[in-house]
Amino acid sequence: MAPVPQPRFNPEYDEPLLREVEEVGHEHGLVFVTKTGLWPTLERQIAQYGYRTRALGAPYHGRVIFEVLPRDEVASGSSLHAPLPGR
Repeated sequence: MAPVPQPRFNPEYDEPLLREVEEVGHEHGLVFVTKTGLWPTLERQIAQYGYRTRALGAPYHGRVIFEVLPRDEVASGSSLHAPLPGR
């Protein structure tokens, strides 16, 4: 998901996806929220960056709440990708 120009006030997001994902290694307990329709695209994009995703339960009001696992957890295999229920 390539960055697109954002308005100066009330932008849809505050940083490009890669920068947000890279924060996972520095900030404990980060969770992300996306619309259910964007979930497959985000999963693929985050995987291309070398990270894994894990949905935290079933979708809620058309949103997926998920975490991104740091690169070291992916490399060690200590955590596995958990797909959405029903997928």
